[in-house]
Amino acid sequence: MFREQPVSETMAEGGIVLPLPPGMTDAAHVVVHRTTMPPGARTGWHYHPGTLVGVVTGGTLTHYWADGHISRHPAGTSFITGGPGHIHDGRNEGDDPLVMLLTYINSADARLAVDVQPLFPDPLFPDPVVRVGR
Repeated sequence: MFREQPVSETMAEGGIVLPLPPGMTDAAHVVVHRTTMPPGARTGWHYHPGTLVGVVTGGTLTHYWADGHISRHPAGTSFITGGPGHIHDGRNEGDDPLVMLLTYINSADARLAVDVQPLFPDPLFPDPVVRVGR
């Protein structure tokens, strides 16, 4: 059961000149968040228009993917995702807070995440979805 809101704070933000990710036609905009999700929290189904590089510094992130597979990222591991073809729901299914450093690389006018309708009912997470890093 969801007990408290996750906390997400912007740690840094700015432009960068580097080879652009596929599909990006203007200068990249970089945002770095430190996000904390309490036990039982989830992001809801969404995708990232740009590239997201994440590092888990506490707890374990469980990603449910639109194609049905599940990936787990414990503290000390990293992950990368991005684009409309990578729809997922991030969850903290553990007993400890999930803490992540998230680096978003987007076009300057792009949102960090785009919500999508739930892909299927989820009896394990009936609580309202929380919005993290939007």
